[in-house]
Amino acid sequence: MITYPNGDDVRVGDRVDYDGVPAIVKYIVDDQISQEHWGVEQDGVMFDTEDMGLVFHPINDLCWDCTIVLIMRGNATEAGE
Repeated sequence: MITYPNGDDVRVGDRVDYDGVPAIVKYIVDDQISQEHWGVEQDGVMFDTEDMGLVFHPINDLCWDCTIVLIMRGNATEAGE
């Protein structure tokens, strides 16, 4: 399970502030199959942003705690799932 700095679990559809950019959690990459699907080598979160499109943020990134802030819970339907 991937969590925000405050301990809440990350959910598809969540609206977040991604280092000053509004974003929506589109996918949670938390197992080998999803890593292979996205071509990444570690767990993380795929955010959809207006400015940058899809952005992958690995949970091992040292800035995870300072750049991702949960703004509002969303739902998977809003995220396009």
